Amino acid sequence: MPDAPAAKEMSPPQASIDAAPARLRKGEYRQGARLFAEKAALGPDLWDRLLAAARETFVRNAPIWLDEQCDPARATLDLNVLARCTAPVR
Repeated sequence: MPDAPAAKEMSPPQASIDAAPARLRKGEYRQGARLFAEKAALGPDLWDRLLAAARETFVRNAPIWLDEQCDPARATLDLNVLARCTAPVR
């Protein structure tokens, strides 16, 4: 449902998420991680405010995130499995 309100809300972040893998495929891990962090995860200008160790974690995990984004089943939910969950859910 592309016209659903949630889809409209997700459009700007999704565009940034889609741009980040292009950088990562070129081996531009720092630029791709920054793009993802600022446009989709944390917010504008927050990359520079992160501790260096946190930025390096984003960069180090960038290839893993790229692999996840390339998995066609990454957003697939098995509703039958979820229905059998007995843990409390809020």
